[in-house]
Amino acid sequence: MNVAFVIDTSPSMQQRTSQGASYLDCAKAAVEHAVKIRQRSGYDSSGDKYHLIVTDYEFSIRSTWEHEFLHFSKSLSNICRSTYSITLNQAIAIAFKQINMFRHATSTDTYGYGRNPNKMEPGAIIVITDNQCEKANANDWKLKESSEYSTDVWRYDQRIFVIHMQTENYQAKNTQKIQDLAESTGGSYFECFSFKHALNIIEKIVNYLNNSVFTSSLEGDDRPSIPLILIVERKTRSSFWPIPEEFTHFAHGLQPRKSNPILRYKQNQVYSNFKIPQDFPYDYYEIIRTKKFEESLAFYYPTRPAFLPIYMQGHIQPFAMLALEEGGGAKLLVLCYNFIELWECLEFYRNPLAAKSDKSRYYEEKLANYLLELPVYYHYLLPKAIRKMKLFLPGALKLPNQIGLSPEVNQKLKNLKEQETSLKNEVDQIANMLAEQHISGRAVCCQLYKHHLYCDIFKIPRENVKAAISTMATQFFGDAEKHDVPISKMGDFHTVLSNLPKHRNAYLEPESHKMIPINFGNPFKALSTGDNEKDSDDPNISIPSHTPEKSPQPKVQMIYLPVKRPRGFKAQLDQYKFLKRSGKLLLQAIAYLRQRGPSSDEKLITLLRSTISKVYKKKSTNTINAYTQDKVIFLDAISTHAKEYKKTHLIAYIEGLKTSLLSANQQ
Repeated sequence: MNVAFVIDTSPSMQQRTSQGASYLDCAKAAVEHAVKIRQRSGYDSSGDKYHLIVTDYEFSIRSTWEHEFLHFSKSLSNICRSTYSITLNQAIAIAFKQINMFRHATSTDTYGYGRNPNKMEPGAIIVITDNQCEKANANDWKLKESSEYSTDVWRYDQRIFVIHMQTENYQAKNTQKIQDLAESTGGSYFECFSFKHALNIIEKIVNYLNNSVFTSSLEGDDRPSIPLILIVERKTRSSFWPIPEEFTHFAHGLQPRKSNPILRYKQNQVYSNFKIPQDFPYDYYEIIRTKKFEESLAFYYPTRPAFLPIYMQGHIQPFAMLALEEGGGAKLLVLCYNFIELWECLEFYRNPLAAKSDKSRYYEEKLANYLLELPVYYHYLLPKAIRKMKLFLPGALKLPNQIGLSPEVNQKLKNLKEQETSLKNEVDQIANMLAEQHISGRAVCCQLYKHHLYCDIFKIPRENVKAAISTMATQFFGDAEKHDVPISKMGDFHTVLSNLPKHRNAYLEPESHKMIPINFGNPFKALSTGDNEKDSDDPNISIPSHTPEKSPQPKVQMIYLPVKRPRGFKAQLDQYKFLKRSGKLLLQAIAYLRQRGPSSDEKLITLLRSTISKVYKKKSTNTINAYTQDKVIFLDAISTHAKEYKKTHLIAYIEGLKTSLLSANQQ
């Protein structure tokens, strides 16, 4: 996750709270507290990248991709009030530019092919400022270097959090705009009054960051749009269907899309029951219940469960279903485009004899017309879904050659990806060089700030008096500083552990080659127990190279006694053969149950009669009893499947066969 902290360093941040701390000190403490909580949390925070942006005119970017955590902590502690500062809108624009730098290289932004939550890269921007947030304008955030294929600067997987530092008696006036903007991206707006309040707010924000989410807008008929926050589970992060684009075909080229997908629903189209066909792939995302969501949907649809078809803005056919559950929860079920018409065709082809029926020509034409309306980026996923359902469409599934992206747009996107890939490689090299400088202490931020020494104390300028006194103090207490550890290094566990020297293997010579790591088994299996008992580091004790001879063990002659098999052993073997044989019969019977019509029922009845009437002549009566019991189990399995397929008229007939079979066995 990419987390960018934007701190306002204007002179107005030197105001003090009721506890005596300035706004800038509260902001620095809040950022440090957020990073510590994030590292201590049980979530996977090893891949987090922290960016530090300030409103300084000369050095606005303090920490970004090429810097490690130690540089981030040092830069945070060195933040001070800036004399010449830039606006807050410019600082937020720089933060978005840093976060969106490598989205083409990692294939996160797939323009023209929908939004894939499986490849999303979550990000968050935390803005800490005072009254500057009242002047925030999203139109000033987009720079010239931003992508031309998106209307806004943020993406659907990025959130904005704003912490407004103010006094207790002050009432903000023009903050409604920044509040709506933060809520539309899935973030929040907070008003902070004290130092402790800032720490409590930052803890809430870190808890929000623990879930991987993406946002969208939901609109209804004659109703305002509300933001939707959908959770993507990290363990099962494998989405099958993408969230489609706002256009189905590329007749007018690649149009710029909005940052958050706009979903629409119709108030009249509400279903009380909805069932997905068997083995059809679908994706579900849990919706976080917000106040606006409860007011717009939960109040108007009190009867649960309720299912609403979801349309993309500009589409005629739905692509998802909004499920309002009985417990009050809500989920978004993402399916294929125009799934209702697709399921009708697939249900027809479930019948093995569908190709020979009279309606085959009608459904072939219907499926061909459906494929003409299907967007291009579904052409790879739809055959994959049909193979997953184990359906074979003979000659019906022929994907048409539709117009895709133009060669100019493809070449432009390809060049952008190549440029970002090469830039990312250079940034990684610079990051490794900076890490080596931090480890060796040759970096600028790791060195002590050298103040000018004055011979005459009366020539010291007023602004350098404090620095001169601290320099003179180091001359008296210089030895004590060797044993002091800065606060920034105390919490840097990752860098310290990665730089620790590896221990030498006690059982090998120091100049020997490195052993290949063993990924399985016991790596010390070759060593004997006698060697492990001695101290290998003691120079006075030499470990013998040969192993002691083991005393020969007496040979034992094995005697095999004949074991009498229990009664009915032959019956168990025959029962296994019968079950192996009845597996094919069970599959054939289920195939008849799936079909509709009297002919399939007659075929099933003849199959059951022939199976039950078979007599296996064996000498032992236990064998016949075993076969009878297997036939009863076979009939029970078919009766359960008949209940599932809603063929109740066959259950009574199957029960009659079972009773006749048991009565014949007792005689």
